[in-house]
Amino acid sequence: MEQIISYINSFQLTTFHFYGVIIFVLLLADGLQKRGVSEKIMNRIIFVLILCFCLFRYDTNPDYFNYVRMFTKIRLDIAQEDSNVELGYKALNLLFINNKQGFVYVFAICSVIYVTTFHLLFKKLNILKLGWFFTITMMLLGDMNNIIRQAVAMGLFAVALPYVEERKLTKFLLLMVFAFLIHYTAIICLPYYWLSRYYRLNRVNKSVWIISLILVSALSFLGIFQTYTIKLFELVPHYSHYVDFLHYSERKESKSGLGLILMTVLGIIVILMRDKVDEKYRMYINMSAVYIVLYLVLSDAYVLFRIASYLQIFLVISLSLILKAERVVDYIKLGIVLLCLTWWARYSYYGNRPYRTVFSDYYKEGKYYRRHLGIKGGHREINDYFIYNYNY
Repeated sequence: MEQIISYINSFQLTTFHFYGVIIFVLLLADGLQKRGVSEKIMNRIIFVLILCFCLFRYDTNPDYFNYVRMFTKIRLDIAQEDSNVELGYKALNLLFINNKQGFVYVFAICSVIYVTTFHLLFKKLNILKLGWFFTITMMLLGDMNNIIRQAVAMGLFAVALPYVEERKLTKFLLLMVFAFLIHYTAIICLPYYWLSRYYRLNRVNKSVWIISLILVSALSFLGIFQTYTIKLFELVPHYSHYVDFLHYSERKESKSGLGLILMTVLGIIVILMRDKVDEKYRMYINMSAVYIVLYLVLSDAYVLFRIASYLQIFLVISLSLILKAERVVDYIKLGIVLLCLTWWARYSYYGNRPYRTVFSDYYKEGKYYRRHLGIKGGHREINDYFIYNYNY
């Protein structure tokens, strides 16, 4: 096994390349299934592949080192520095404090939870391959591998969505309690329950949605929302240093605003195609439009954007359902795929590091990329490639 891993590492493949491998396997699985290979076997192969990709990764995302440092502070009982850690996540860390590299097991358990919950939801909706395709191309999987705690909460929210449709509030709330114990932002999922219920039973006029998307996109491009976000953040001492921490999709040195355009176009397509999708999936279609509006408003505020990130699963599901719909013409489906591949290729912020595993020498030597932040020209300059050898 180590020889195989060493051989792969010699090519200096990045996580972006491995996302490409997974996408290829998804396409291959679909082709083999059409040729008579068991769907159950293909689904299991996909699950194992994605799980192993998340399970064995080492320092592949910007916040990886921060989670290692958090684990170490908990292990050494530096209470004043980990007092803000959620009780559930802290309890999970405490299970492995006898091992200085126990963070690997913590990350592994978190990976199992969010990969399994997403897989179960996609399987239930019969969109398994398409669901994972859009989870990767819309960089949701990359984001979850970075924000490990919230990824668990997002997974629990995703697997709880059928309870929204079935009006099983108690079961929904129970899952959200567990999510809240892992990441406090899960509290926002409570109003999302009733908002989702509303959009399951009501339909907003298409023209209203489209005009809203275009208007909000224009205001976001002009920086209107960022201006007020900065003023809001300056009032909160703990978050004041986030005022110029832009979301990765809005890093537009060329000032092209391509991220805003791509997301707006996707939103318009989803709204226009909603009548082509089975009526029982109305909630997912309408809530994906809500997500895109929130995305456009909050995309310049990374902390606040996490409020909207729970709803990204609705967009993934909606795009999958549209591609499955027989009444949607092929050129629309091709356009959606090309738009999402463009998003993946242009904004794979979480894919530009070498893909290393817990079998690598970097893990054995305790080496990490450390996010180095500085201020340049009034904005944060981020250097993700500073090697830092962490001493326990």
